[in-house]
Amino acid sequence: MQPLTDRQRRKDGGGSEQETTPAAFGNHPEKTKRYLAFWNRDDVKRPLVGFSLVGWFPFQEFRACREWRETRYLTPEMVDPKDFLDDHVRICREGEMLDDDVIRGACPGQASVPWLPGIVGAPLRVLPDNVLGEEQHLSWEETLRVELDRENLWYRKYMEFADALV
Repeated sequence: MQPLTDRQRRKDGGGSEQETTPAAFGNHPEKTKRYLAFWNRDDVKRPLVGFSLVGWFPFQEFRACREWRETRYLTPEMVDPKDFLDDHVRICREGEMLDDDVIRGACPGQASVPWLPGIVGAPLRVLPDNVLGEEQHLSWEETLRVELDRENLWYRKYMEFADALV
């Protein structure tokens, strides 16, 4: 699929055509206006509709994850945020090919790392195409004692990843 040309014809929410210029990742200002109008409960011609070409198995989308298959558990040291950037940009660029209502962006949560289980102490088990936080079998009392530790290595890696995406 090719990115949109400098000028294109597209249908607005009411089905009439309008001329638009492309925007980074397909996040055209007209799309943003329709998005805000819908969420503000303004009178709109149709609900928001979005599509993604990304599947449910992040190892297929992020090249940096594939080497993790060689190990049983993922550790924070194995995650280098800059190794994910090209794939994040590629995924966001699908918005330049799809004429939908999704406002595209990137976040650490897209990168196949179950951050929250790691942050609260669960080992992160590497599966064939994904990573899963292992169940902890905590009692109710133990669960209530779980707290966010900003010095936790997974928390710090999450923040490093978020900084790299900005």
